[in-house]
Amino acid sequence: DGNMWVTLESVTKDVAKITPDGTVTEYESANMSNPIGITAGPDGNLWVTQAGGVARFAPADPTTATPFAIAAIADPRAITTGPDGNLWTASADKAFKIPPANPGGFTPYPATGLSGARWITASSDGYLWVADFGVPQAVRIATDGTGTVFPALGGLQGIAGGAAGQVAYSQQ
Repeated sequence: DGNMWVTLESVTKDVAKITPDGTVTEYESANMSNPIGITAGPDGNLWVTQAGGVARFAPADPTTATPFAIAAIADPRAITTGPDGNLWTASADKAFKIPPANPGGFTPYPATGLSGARWITASSDGYLWVADFGVPQAVRIATDGTGTVFPALGGLQGIAGGAAGQVAYSQQ
C-alpha cells in the first residue's frame, strides 16, 4: 500500500503504519496479541506472527484482524512470503508453510535441522533461509521442507536474501 508497517512492543497497540511523509499511526486489534513478525502476503493482506498462530489484516483496516491458531508457534518470529506463494515462518525447531487461502491447512516441518529459529527470509534462488540462534547456523529450506545446515560463528539473529541468491546474516 506504499506504507511501511511494523509490529509494536506496546501494552496497548499492536501494529503501526508509517507513511512516506513519516506520519505514524498505531492500531490495536482484539485479534492480535503481541505480534512479532510482519509481512505483506501474496493475497494483498498483511500477516503477523504471534504466540500460538498468525493473524491476517487488510491494510485498510488493521483493527479487524483475523487470527488463525497454530499451537506449535510457541516462539513467534519473522514471517515471509516464500517463492511458492505460501507464507513461511519458523519457531524453535520447526518451519511452517502456511497457505494464505487456508491458514488452517498449514504444514509443519520438524526435520529441517533448526533448533532455535530467529528470522526467516526468501532468497532469489527459490529457497528460504533461517537464522538459527540455538545452534549458530543458517538453515536453507526448500519449499518441500527439507533443510540444509550451514554452520556459522556466534548466535545468528537476522537474515536477508540478496538479488543473486546470496544471504547475509547478523549475529550477536
